Amino acid sequence: MTFQKLMLKSSERMDGIRDGGVQLTVTSPPYITMRAEKEGKDISNFDYYEYLGTMQRIFRECYRVTAPGRLICVNISDYMIGGVNYPVMYHFYNLLETVGFSYHDTVIWRKSIGLSQSGPGAFMQNPKAMTVRHANAYEIIIVMSKGKAKKAKEITNINTKDKKHELALHDMKPFLTDVWDFNPVTSATKGWAYHKAMYPELLPELCIKFWSFIGEVILDPFLGSGTTMKVAKDLGRSCYGFELRGGELEETIKDKVGWGQQSITLGKIEYEVVE
Repeated sequence: MTFQKLMLKSSERMDGIRDGGVQLTVTSPPYITMRAEKEGKDISNFDYYEYLGTMQRIFRECYRVTAPGRLICVNISDYMIGGVNYPVMYHFYNLLETVGFSYHDTVIWRKSIGLSQSGPGAFMQNPKAMTVRHANAYEIIIVMSKGKAKKAKEITNINTKDKKHELALHDMKPFLTDVWDFNPVTSATKGWAYHKAMYPELLPELCIKFWSFIGEVILDPFLGSGTTMKVAKDLGRSCYGFELRGGELEETIKDKVGWGQQSITLGKIEYEVVE
């Protein structure tokens, strides 16, 4: 049996999750301005370091609920506002280490050329020195562990030798390096109007397949439109998903996840909404 729990509240306090109750976190934190919008703040006067402080409090909770030896995957990129490029990737490494996580790996998600080129440099006809901002063609996935990352043989509560846990290497072969190539979600993608920072399903799918086992618990503290929960459910994992904008996104999340549906192949699934 697995469960899908939609938590319509801030992930700064994950009271409904016990210490060590999560095996993998997969998330993409909101853009700087999106977090301010969620909290009803004037984005023209946002405070970058206040944003980082909020992220640190949430990551501290992620650390608490993560089981020893297990991982967190954070998809992030730098962000430009008003001509200022904020080094979000650099600061997130520091935030995760500050709350206790240890560095494990970095994956570069290289977004397909043509779909991902954005920024001033993508539109200049005759660029000159000191005028170009390079088009954004990649994001990173920071992978950290709580203590030393466990190997499969060290995980005792699951029979990791069971063939159902084996990866399909034919499908995974293109992603066995630390550079992953696939398309981002674009404005033409169905559902874009629901949430402007959706990541493609392949991103959480790869993280969940590489770093968790069937039947384990996934966490997304910034659930957004529900992509992580949908993929976790489809892969036979339980999921806690936190989302502040419950009134705006609850029905979108439920529609994407297939709320209430049962599966013969996945076994019984429990659904719960917590406000």
